[in-house]
Amino acid sequence: MKVSAEALKNIGEIDEVFEKMTDTKIEVGKRSGALLQVKVKENASGGIRSDETHDALLQYRDIVPQFKKFRGSGGKGQVISKTLAAVFPKVLKRLPCWAVTNLSISGRIPLAPGIFDLLVIDEASQCDIPSCIPLLYRAKQAMVIGDPLQLPQITQIAQSDESHFLRRNQVDGMENNHLRYSDKSMYDAARRVTPQAGCTFLSSHYRCHPEIIQFANSAHWYEDRLEVFTDVNRLNRPAFWKRGVEWVQVSSRVTPTSGKGFLLPEEVKKTVDIVKDLLEKHKYEGTVGVVCPHNKMVNRIRDQIEKSVDARLLQAANFEAQTAHGFQGDERDIIVYAMGVHPDMPRGPKWFVAENSNLFNVALSRARAVFIVVGDMAAVGNVRYDNAPIAYLTDFVAYVKSLGKKQTIEPGEPVFTPEQLWEERFYRQALKPANLPVYGQYPLGPYKLDFALLRKGRLRKLDIEIDGEAYHKDAAGRRLRRDIDRNIYVRAQDGGAWDVMRFWVYELREDMDACLKKIQHWANSTP
Repeated sequence: MKVSAEALKNIGEIDEVFEKMTDTKIEVGKRSGALLQVKVKENASGGIRSDETHDALLQYRDIVPQFKKFRGSGGKGQVISKTLAAVFPKVLKRLPCWAVTNLSISGRIPLAPGIFDLLVIDEASQCDIPSCIPLLYRAKQAMVIGDPLQLPQITQIAQSDESHFLRRNQVDGMENNHLRYSDKSMYDAARRVTPQAGCTFLSSHYRCHPEIIQFANSAHWYEDRLEVFTDVNRLNRPAFWKRGVEWVQVSSRVTPTSGKGFLLPEEVKKTVDIVKDLLEKHKYEGTVGVVCPHNKMVNRIRDQIEKSVDARLLQAANFEAQTAHGFQGDERDIIVYAMGVHPDMPRGPKWFVAENSNLFNVALSRARAVFIVVGDMAAVGNVRYDNAPIAYLTDFVAYVKSLGKKQTIEPGEPVFTPEQLWEERFYRQALKPANLPVYGQYPLGPYKLDFALLRKGRLRKLDIEIDGEAYHKDAAGRRLRRDIDRNIYVRAQDGGAWDVMRFWVYELREDMDACLKKIQHWANSTP
């Protein structure tokens, strides 16, 4: 027992153990992907196995081209379909996981009920319902993943035409509204019929620089529900850009084009210059993309960049210039966003910008390291549609301006909510009487720390967290992964100057003095 106790003592804090486990899981995940690729290739090629699955795989390869050619053609097509249906269960033993589009599945996989245990529909907010029905038919269970605050499905059917059709066929009742083709996606349909217990909000965010995702996490979209765990030190960010969001000021004029289109020539030129300087002058080795709300500006920017920048540099940077629709599901280290907004722009494009705030959310969240805005800040902040400001643009301008302002945190007396009972007790009964320089609800990136211990003239900083078991443990009694991810994030800030101490409420209840002494020891022993 003594040996075991000594061994446990040497392991360290339980949170540190969990963090090491998390790092190990990440490494296993990276290696698993490579191993899976090798395994899939081996299975698809037939490998070294010689059994009925091997023969089925060879037969499947021969059948599929004929199936695509003759399906729906009567006698021969029916025979081929039956053969494919008979051989496919054996193929599944070799290749149990398939990735297809909604439309391509019909030429590869037989239409049979429940042949897959699980169907995962990704980007479901962009999927129309009819094309998903054959997918659902082939599965025993379904998982539907989507973001209704990004791009919707695109349809050419007017709501008025659909309403007329539904009335004529007497299926226009309210109970069918979630199945309407013109304005409902597969995500909408699934969300409508899935009980709350079956829904999960994926709140952990790891992609974007905190300053980028922080605006997306505003009231316009995610309403502060996202928890940001991005490791800023791993982002491929040019040294000359210090922030996650940069605004390049350029005043432009509206130049009409054919039809009802327009250009902002100065924005086009500045966007081209930024990409050119990044890749040629600064030799940037990350990935780069350009997004603009208007197709004509996108095409002009793309043409000029392709003419003026070496094609090899563009290929190395995985360069693409698109509207937000072209970038959905994709990402780049740097996104240059040509704002394309001006008070004198035509009414049609102004309506498009005003009524499609989700497109800005898509563009913003494509950038991992830096989101560079090219535009006239005053013009964007003052543009109006139907005599009203475009709220998300006005707020974004204000947000960018606030990024350059350093917040001054005063020590002051913390204000506690009723839910922060033990935070208040610990402060009033221990931290305050000990004259420790702590700041309550201290802002750090996207978080507010319960307490931050900041000592004048000292390098190290301490995040002190008070955790109730009901909100910080899972059903098995383990600390929640989000706490571990948050610890990693906090410790990486300010050049790695932060330490984290977490106390369970029961620790404060049973021996508050011991918890205080642990903090005092840190304050007296760290530089």
